[in-house]
Amino acid sequence: LLILNWFALGWRWLYYLLGIILWFFTVKSGVHGTIAGILLAFFVPVKVKSEEQEINFLKDTASMVHGFVAFFVLPLFAFVNCELPLHELSRDDLFSKISIGCILGLLVGKSIGVYGFAMAAVKCKWCNLPYATNKLLFLGISVLCGIGFTLSLFIGLQAFDTIALENQMKIGVLLSSCIAAAAGAIIIKLSILKKQDL
Repeated sequence: LLILNWFALGWRWLYYLLGIILWFFTVKSGVHGTIAGILLAFFVPVKVKSEEQEINFLKDTASMVHGFVAFFVLPLFAFVNCELPLHELSRDDLFSKISIGCILGLLVGKSIGVYGFAMAAVKCKWCNLPYATNKLLFLGISVLCGIGFTLSLFIGLQAFDTIALENQMKIGVLLSSCIAAAAGAIIIKLSILKKQDL
């Protein structure tokens, strides 16, 4: 990877192959696989020369893998890392106080917090909404903030010391993330359609 970067070689297939090999041996050594991704990213060149012209190799590569990573790799990675034993869950776990609390905290609490404080700042004229962003679109973005995973699970694992309670927390975080993703996407779509009608 260092040699490929040093000579700014644009052989994507070789970066993919070496990335998989790096990930495999990193995981087998007992180190978390995320470290392999970070190391690989350090060695991907920003620009390379191709047929006497300079291309933005990093940006082009990121664009090529974005859909696959966003809609398959990342959700799969998050779900597997969650280590939620579905066969051990019951209806009581789904509707427990901890599960409902996680859903309300992530879905309702974060949405109100982000949207409310942002609108208060706009109202006080401390800032403006981003260009071409209306309140409905910003509400959709605020709802997407309810997708809490890594940090939510980390804090939850620190808070609970029994497997049963941890599982209730995990199912709450998973459900709220799914609901937030769907609700946020719908609100953003509605804001776009509303803008087109105007």
